[in-house]
Amino acid sequence: MRKILSRFLLASTVAAAVWACGADSSSSDGSGGSGGSGGNGGTETEGPLGSCSNPIDFNEVEIWDNEQNEFVSGNLEEGEANHAGSCGGNRGKELVYKWTAPTDGVITFIGLQSGADVVVYASPVCGSPDDEIACVSKPGPDSGEPAGVMKKGESIYLVADSRKDTATEFQIKLTFSPALKDGDPCRTDGLTGVCELGWVCNGVTGFCGKNTPPRFSTPAPKVQRTASDAILVDFAGEDDEGNAMFILFQFLDANGDVLPVDDEGGTVMAVDLENDLYGKAKFTSSLGSDADFFKTIPAKTVRMALVDYDKLYEDILDQSAEVEVDVQPATP
Repeated sequence: MRKILSRFLLASTVAAAVWACGADSSSSDGSGGSGGSGGNGGTETEGPLGSCSNPIDFNEVEIWDNEQNEFVSGNLEEGEANHAGSCGGNRGKELVYKWTAPTDGVITFIGLQSGADVVVYASPVCGSPDDEIACVSKPGPDSGEPAGVMKKGESIYLVADSRKDTATEFQIKLTFSPALKDGDPCRTDGLTGVCELGWVCNGVTGFCGKNTPPRFSTPAPKVQRTASDAILVDFAGEDDEGNAMFILFQFLDANGDVLPVDDEGGTVMAVDLENDLYGKAKFTSSLGSDADFFKTIPAKTVRMALVDYDKLYEDILDQSAEVEVDVQPATP
């Protein structure tokens, strides 16, 4: 089932970012959006070393290998017992580390190299389970989780915590890949790093570069009323980087006035078409059979635009040129 974004989510993510009345937003200058998933967790004051108020500086005590991996070792004899992660740690002592991104990039791995009965969890806000971005409970060289995109100077807190009330030695592993430059090879899943903010990983060529807006293909989209009074939308499009993900709709009456699409008076609808569009240089899609929300809209004309989305930075990239298509009556 295709996901339909609410008006409130839409206002902050899609419509407010890309659909400005009368504005030409069909081109990009490579400047990108805000991006970044890390943060800084409150005000730190003096407290026991290894606590939220006085975390150990991961960047200062870490040991590097030759493959962008960073390691810290410790012993939970020195810790307190204040927090827990989603994967455990509610009984034993813990140590809190603060890691700060030296440049834009992506944390591709947080894990435990060693530590029986130890878990490690990470969050941009220390001591906040709701903000947890990774939790690992099984030690081993390949047992870990990615933590996402970071901007230079952003921090996360890593907590080594014991699942039992016993002191345990441990070693945390963190892998950070600095942002890739224009023309660098990349993967759209971010596992080999992310492109610099404002550039995108071309899912077709496999290189970082400037984003090209999506576009509708010829012939123009077809919009037709069905016998059940729904609106059927068929369209084809192209996107060089393969990151088109949403389609925006506005519905106009016979006077050219924009019709509301929800009970709060919202006038823009966004539909998530990731399965049909994302990762494809050429695509087709049909909306209608599962789009019951079209049935109650007495539109004469439908206005549409395609939207590119950067899933790693969780940010809007570009939109296509808008098209307006008259709704054809149902065939007998």
